[in-house]
Amino acid sequence: MTKEEIKEVVEAYLVDRFDKIWGKIKELEKKIQECEGKLTQQQTDNDKNLSIQNQNINEIESKFRNLITILEETQRSANQVIEKTALKLKEIENVKKNQQQKLEQLAQIQNYQQQILVSQQQQQQNQAQLQQQVFLQQNKPNQQEIQEYQIQTLQQAPEGMVFRMQNGNRYHRLNCENVKKFKSKMITRHEAEQSQLTKCQICKP
Repeated sequence: MTKEEIKEVVEAYLVDRFDKIWGKIKELEKKIQECEGKLTQQQTDNDKNLSIQNQNINEIESKFRNLITILEETQRSANQVIEKTALKLKEIENVKKNQQQKLEQLAQIQNYQQQILVSQQQQQQNQAQLQQQVFLQQNKPNQQEIQEYQIQTLQQAPEGMVFRMQNGNRYHRLNCENVKKFKSKMITRHEAEQSQLTKCQICKP
């Protein structure tokens, strides 16, 4: 084989090998482009996901800030309610104290009035007794007049004395309604029993 033929064979072999190598290079370039495309798409997707995540995080942060603001406002409102409630309770306590003081003052007034009433009753009783003594000293009445004066002035009957109505068949106490309504006569209980008079069912002497 001549040199030229060898050269042609070598060149043909080299061209064939080069074409194969070039084809593989093209395939590699295509695969590289595909990988780059996938990487670019993946990066784009990652960027989108990251953007969405950042947006979600921003929304969560915004909601969290709003929640904190609401909690702070709620706390302020609760503090105001607590302060108002404390003031109201203090006012109620003051009102109770004032009412207690008024009740105590009223009890003191009632006690004082009761003492005055007892004193007045005692004075009236003493005055009636004094009038009786003066009456006895000035007029020296008989026993019947003394008894009638005791009835009119002291509003009490002498011991052992009762009252009967005219033409009545019962005897009564001084404070009986029949004695107050009708004319009566004072007699002793012994006289009433001897006259076969019965006890009044109202005053029960």
